[in-house]
Amino acid sequence: MTIASDSQKLDELRWTILVVASLMAAASAHQVYVALNGRMINAAIATLLAIGIVGIMRKVRWGRRIAVAFLWVLILVGFGSLSPFNAGDLMAEGIEPPSLLTLGLRFAGICAVALTGLHYLGKHKAMFRPVWI
Repeated sequence: MTIASDSQKLDELRWTILVVASLMAAASAHQVYVALNGRMINAAIATLLAIGIVGIMRKVRWGRRIAVAFLWVLILVGFGSLSPFNAGDLMAEGIEPPSLLTLGLRFAGICAVALTGLHYLGKHKAMFRPVWI
């Protein structure tokens, strides 16, 4: 029975790593795009995310920590999209702010994925190695 549960844990960890690494890759690609348009601080963020992807794919503890920090930032971005200051900034730029339904769906989607990733990364914390390389 422990072999099946170990196999199930490994499968859960593989899917979690795949989803979190995909999110980090998408965020890194966006940061590279923004950096190519002139904001070089985004190149550093993209590099940090790429290093985190390597770490989480190798199942090392520091890669997990970078992924956990990224997921918490993702939750903060989700909350930030609900801020009335965000709508004010959009209106100041002459852009019509999205409806409350659109904002709610965006918030729910971002936070659901991030919280699920945090749950599974916390659940399988012991499966990450403490080595650096």
